[in-house]
Order: sequence, then C-alpha cells, then structure tokens
Amino acid sequence: MAIVTVDRTPTTGRAGRAIRLLLDDQAWLQVTADELADLPVREGTDLSEGAQAAVEEALGRTRARLFAVRSLAARAQSVAEIRKKLAAREIPEHVIDETIVLATEYRYLDDVELAGQLARGFRDRGYGRRRAAQGLTARLIARDLAQDALDEAFGSADEAVLAKAALGSRSFGVDDAGRRKAAAFLTRRGFSSSVAWQVVRGRERPS
Repeated sequence: MAIVTVDRTPTTGRAGRAIRLLLDDQAWLQVTADELADLPVREGTDLSEGAQAAVEEALGRTRARLFAVRSLAARAQSVAEIRKKLAAREIPEHVIDETIVLATEYRYLDDVELAGQLARGFRDRGYGRRRAAQGLTARLIARDLAQDALDEAFGSADEAVLAKAALGSRSFGVDDAGRRKAAAFLTRRGFSSSVAWQVVRGRERPS
C-alpha cells in the first residue's frame, strides 16, 4: 500500500501546467487538472499495487478521451485519422478502440457524414470527381464510404458543366499554349482530360 500526495506546485508537463502525484513521497504521475478530476485518487488515498495499475489504466483512458474530444471539437476527422493520432501518442490499442466507440456513440465521429460533407465541398468549390476522390483518400475515408459519397455528390452532375463553371472567366490565352494551360488547369482540379479539352474548345465556338 502507498499513500497518494497531490503536489500542485506549478510545473511544466505534457499539456502545460501539471500536477504531480506522489506515492509515499516518490514521484509517480504528472496529470492536468482535468485528468485528475477523472481519476479515483485524492490527497491521502491509500493504494495497493493493483489499485495503482488501475489508476494508470484509467489515466490512459482519460487522456485518450480528452484528446479525442478536443481534437474533434477543433476539426471534424475520420475514424482512421483520430485512430492514427491516438496511436502516435502511444495509447494502447484497446483503449483507442474504446475511445472510438465512445466518440462514435456521441456522434463526434461519423465517417458517412464527413465523407458526404467533403465530397459536396469539393464539388461546390469547383473540383471534379477525381480531385474529390483524392481528397477523401487523404482524409483516410474508407473506400466504400468514399464511393457512396462521391456518387451522391457527382453522380447526377454533368462533368462538362462543372468543368465549365470551374474555368469560369479565367483567361489563359487563345493560342495553343493558352489552351494547354486551360486544359491543364481543369485536369489539376480533377476533371478528365477529354472533358477539359471539350470545355476549352467549346469556349472558342460561336454562341
């Protein structure tokens, strides 16, 4: 058994201002105020070795949960993105799994909704389906979910109409070099080469 002492002397820890927890006056853990509030320990708590291990496990869960909540509050992320971030913090796999289940239950994580938002966002900002697909892949969205989201966002859209809107009033010149630049601009934005050239040449035809 060991007695817990809570040392609130200001110190710099893993998340800024830290609180030191001692066991029989020996350094044990550094925690934040939020983490301490979640732990079953207070000044004078008497802990067995088994109870110490349980507190350390609980701290890992608390840190994973708090990190996930704060990270997701700052930016919507996919399950795979948040899993990767938690793993980088050396959080055990079973704790990561529990954290993801909890975040999903509270709708902090929703890959279907995120995939739809991303796909529609690319379309609305003048990008083609290929560029949108690359964007969803970069966000680690599962392939089947990405495909469904892309089908919903782009399935009924005319690619040439989208490409024409993306090109807008931009002028790259009317010579061959200008045409190539205009077509390259559209292909970089995710439109097929055939559609890009169709739109570029179509702008030169009389109305």
